[in-house]
Amino acid sequence: MYLWVVWLHFAFAFFVAVSYNRYTGSRQSWVQMKGDNNLKLNNDCVRDILLTLEEICTYDSSFSYDMDNDKPHLLTPYTHDEILYHVNQCRMANLIIDVHFYDGGDSFDIGDLSPSGHQYLANIRSDKIWNKTKKVASEIGVNSLSAMTQISTQIISSII
Repeated sequence: MYLWVVWLHFAFAFFVAVSYNRYTGSRQSWVQMKGDNNLKLNNDCVRDILLTLEEICTYDSSFSYDMDNDKPHLLTPYTHDEILYHVNQCRMANLIIDVHFYDGGDSFDIGDLSPSGHQYLANIRSDKIWNKTKKVASEIGVNSLSAMTQISTQIISSII
């Protein structure tokens, strides 16, 4: 009986001490976890990340980000946690490729935009199209990346 109680105590302590970080896919203690876990999708941040990647990434160089270094100019309005959250959203939406998180998300590397990321960015590059896309999304009450992609494609199609 005593060993069973000791084992349960150890298992509970381990469960409390270690959690899964949904942003980076790593395990880290609750004490180490940073930021607001209740972030909302900000499509302006997504667009700025994609524009930054297009500007920086080349065939043989990736984008490296470290929270202790200066941010690229388009990302200065956003906190580290917002950038981290939205990079992960872009990764899950297959807009970017070769994403690697380090040090619990304090730094990360991104290889490049995916073909889908290039297409989406081509659709929303123009401020006129981007603002119209956001307006339509707001009017119909959607904010997801897939909805924004579809809306921007429809706006482009209606112009052609």
